[in-house]
Formats: sequence, C-alpha cells, structure tokens
Amino acid sequence: MSTANSTLVNRATLFLAFVTSIAIPSRISGVSVEQSILGVALLTALYVLYHSKEARENVKSIVTSKTGQMLFWVFTLWGISSFFSFNPAKSFEIGGRTGVFILAAAAIGAVLQAAPERHEYMWKVFMCAALGLGSAALASLLGFPEILAALHARIDDLLRGIYPFHPPYILKAYATATVCMLPIVIFAGRYLKQGWQYLGYAYFAIALMVVVLTETRSAMAGFLGVVVVGVGAIAVVQGYFLRAATFAMVVAVVVLAWVRDNRSVYLTNFTDGTYLPGWLIDPHRQQIWKFSFEKFLDHPIVGNGIDQLNRLPGAEQSIPGLGNSAHFVPAHPHNWIMEILSETGLLGFTPVVLVLVYLAYSLATSFLHTRDEGALAQLLLLVAFFTCSLFSFSIWAVWWQLVLYILYAMVYASRQARPHDP
Repeated sequence: MSTANSTLVNRATLFLAFVTSIAIPSRISGVSVEQSILGVALLTALYVLYHSKEARENVKSIVTSKTGQMLFWVFTLWGISSFFSFNPAKSFEIGGRTGVFILAAAAIGAVLQAAPERHEYMWKVFMCAALGLGSAALASLLGFPEILAALHARIDDLLRGIYPFHPPYILKAYATATVCMLPIVIFAGRYLKQGWQYLGYAYFAIALMVVVLTETRSAMAGFLGVVVVGVGAIAVVQGYFLRAATFAMVVAVVVLAWVRDNRSVYLTNFTDGTYLPGWLIDPHRQQIWKFSFEKFLDHPIVGNGIDQLNRLPGAEQSIPGLGNSAHFVPAHPHNWIMEILSETGLLGFTPVVLVLVYLAYSLATSFLHTRDEGALAQLLLLVAFFTCSLFSFSIWAVWWQLVLYILYAMVYASRQARPHDP
C-alpha cells in the first residue's frame, strides 16, 4: 500500500469510527437519519476493506465462525420456508435484506477490529452522542418540545412556535433504542476509565427517565430485563447473589406496580378472549398474538411467509369490542416469537432459537469465567433487544435490526482488540 493510500485509509478508519458512533444515538432524529449515517459508514468500511488485507481476514473469520455458520443455516431454512410464502418474492426480499444488514455490520465491525487505535475515540464519541441526545430527549419530555422539533429539522414549526407532535409519542421508539444503548454506554465508560465510567452510570438515570416519561411498556420490559440479568450476572461473579436477587425482586415488584397503576384503565375495558390481566398486557396485543398463533397452527412447519402475517385473510378485520381501529394484525404481531414462528414456521424458528441460546451461553460463560465486560455488554444488549421485541416493533423493521447489529459489532470489535482486563 502506498503512503498516500495508507494516509487515506487511516483517515477513513477515523471517519468510520465517528459515523458509526453517532448512528444509533441519532435515532432520536428519525429513521432516515440513522439509516443515512449507517449507509455512509458502510461505504467507508467497504473502501477500507478494499485496501486492508487484515480487515478482509477479519470478515472471513466472522463469516466462518460458529455463529456465522449457524446464521448460514438460519437463512437457508428461511429461504426454504419462503417458497411456501403467501408472497414468496416479498419474503425472499425481506429475509435477504436481513442477511445483507448482518453482513454490513460484520464488515463495519471487521474494519474497526483492524483499527484498535480508533477504539478510544469511537467510545468517547459514542458516549458524548448518547449522553447529549439522551439529555435532549429528556429535556423535550420535561417541557421543551422545541428541542425535539429542532432535532427533527422542523424549522418552519420552530419559527411559528408550533409543535404539532407530542414528544412522549414521538420518542417511544427512541426509548427502546435507549434501553439497548444502556449496557453499551456503561461498557464504554468502563472501557475508557479516567472518570468516563461515572458518565456511563449517569446514563442509567437518563435512560430510566426517558422510558418512564414516554410510558413505553416494551422499553420498560427491556430495562427490567437488563437490570435483572445484569445484576444477577455481576452478583454471581462477585459472590453476593442473595442480596442482588433481593434487589432485582424489589425492582420487578416496583415496575409491575407502576405498570398496573398507569394501566388500570384496561381493567374496565374489553377482556373477553384474553388470558393475561389487561393492566399487564393490553387486550389488543393479546388478540394479535392469539391470531398469530392460530395462523402458525395453520402452517406449523413452513409458516406463512416472512413479513406476510398482516396480509393474510382476516388480519384487517376489526376486533369485536375494541373499536374499528383495532385490527387483528394492524402491521405486525408485536412479538418476535409470534412473528418468526407464524411466518417461518418451526423450520425457520428453531435455528433462530439455537443461535440465540448459543450466543447467550457463550457470552455468559465468557463473563463468568473471565470477567469479560464486553461479553456482558453484548449479552445485555441481546436481553434488551429481544425483551423489547416481545411487545413492540416488527423483527423485520430496518432501523430496529440495525440498532442490534451495529451496537453488537462495535463491542465485538473492541473485545477482539482487547478481550478483557486481567
């Protein structure tokens, strides 16, 4: 590689570290901003891959790893199930798109792995972006909607003093992204040390307040999952499991009490045909899940096709007792288990579960045996993402998938470069 190319590649890795770091926090400004930034990140990573043999070797290592091989079978079996889809072409498109996103995240992670000198910068930028934009979200929720309007580039509305959107509603999706970022921010602070770890701990309070003020129950479930699993894992390593278990139980009771108090109105609403209390899981979601499971039983082996459940006969019918706006499947099943199970059948669902069990076991074992904090951060990211996905967002949503893939790739790169402190 010539000196000129070497200089350009070095600058490219610095730029990649910057844009990758701000991508997920920028979700506060909307889906298009997040995805545009990641598009730039991918192009930058591809440029570096062309010039860096080490980065290409890293990609090869990722693809041929045990996780990579397991994912290959996931997509192979999804492809088989797509032949039996309600709309095969669309199912192949959505399933294939998911594979492309994973490969893109792997490429970005591989390039960052080959540039360990950029990791300190990457985590500093990430923490500043997460803390800054998280604080902006919190301020918007506390009575300053013009901040959110500015972040959404609503300049005309700002000039006229008109804010036609409601921050708690607009920020619901961002609240779940915040929960996913929480363990990564704390990891970044502990990675950097020198006072940064305290900023990471401060983000815990910001994330909790954003979740509570948006009244996002899916985010609250993810937050609770992160706290319980995180505290439990640390307690096992530190040897004070009983005290930690008691703390986690108290947190769980407080959260459930808060949800019940804020959602007690559901106790007087339509409850026929539901199986769980309305204050815990709203009747509409329960009807969506019931419909989804029934469609799974119609085609239990191969499913109905990726991203096709809301297009099946009966999905657009209104649920009796819940009004004309409450359809059986308004857009998606609001539960990743029901979504994958009903759309890909046991053929596509089983390998996904195997991959997640393998990842969770590997990461938990790594943390418990070596105190690898990066492994714990990745494990808690999985907990946050898949717990939130039990109640909201389609598992095929582009922005939602990218939150998981990019955050996971960032920590992966740092773990490979500096596995853990002795």
